[in-house]
Amino acid sequence: MFVQHNAFCVTHFNNMQISISAHGYVETDATWHGEQIVSPFTRLYFVRRGRGILTCDEETMIIRPGCVYLIPAGLRYSFRGDPSVQKFFVHIHILKPDGYDLMYNFGRFGELETDGQPIERMIRLYNGNAYTDYFAFCAEIYQTILEFLTKYSCMDKPERVYSEIVQNAIQYIRKNLSAQLSSQQVSRELYISCSALLKKFKAETGVTFSHYIEDMVFFSAQRKLVKTDLSIGQISDMLGFCDRFYFSRRFKQRFGETPSAYRKHFKGI
Repeated sequence: MFVQHNAFCVTHFNNMQISISAHGYVETDATWHGEQIVSPFTRLYFVRRGRGILTCDEETMIIRPGCVYLIPAGLRYSFRGDPSVQKFFVHIHILKPDGYDLMYNFGRFGELETDGQPIERMIRLYNGNAYTDYFAFCAEIYQTILEFLTKYSCMDKPERVYSEIVQNAIQYIRKNLSAQLSSQQVSRELYISCSALLKKFKAETGVTFSHYIEDMVFFSAQRKLVKTDLSIGQISDMLGFCDRFYFSRRFKQRFGETPSAYRKHFKGI
């Protein structure tokens, strides 16, 4: 008997974290607009009626009925209704085992043209209350993401496969996430020399150890600001900053605005 295994597929199936932070069917009004937004999640818009405008750098995309739109996590963009949009929307996190969002490097808006039927089907499934509706809804989300990745030729390159040491380091960092976390502490926990860990981590992930920790800390800060009612001070303490003022300064350096201004941007959008 011959059995072939693919550890990559099973590892990602078991360890990829997919969650929806906001969802619903909405008809926007004049309050639906935002300037220079950087979302910690990916937005999917299934547009039924109306018109809107998305802008990013030099790109302008018109939101049209019968189309599905993707706004990837990490993209800085602006939006508004023109004058309004009726859409089913999903704000979705797709976290790979290394903690980075799958769509983080997508780098642009995505658009899929449809005959309108997938949108009506998605709305019907969303409003269902049976397990068959749930699984079909999940399948539609996966299929939509797959179509975007295929259309824009994203993620065609093989994903990096990490050694056990680097996998363990990533797991430890994500479980003990803190701006104070050091390579010395992690290397002691993994029983490996600090220099060997740093060299191996950079070679396999493509980023330095400190850069990775900083990414994870600020990605976590973004999600906490958007998804929780924790105070800025509480978030600062949870993520290991010496005080909320230092946290706010570092956050603004990275995202161009203070944590409180960032949180305000996401109220009602």
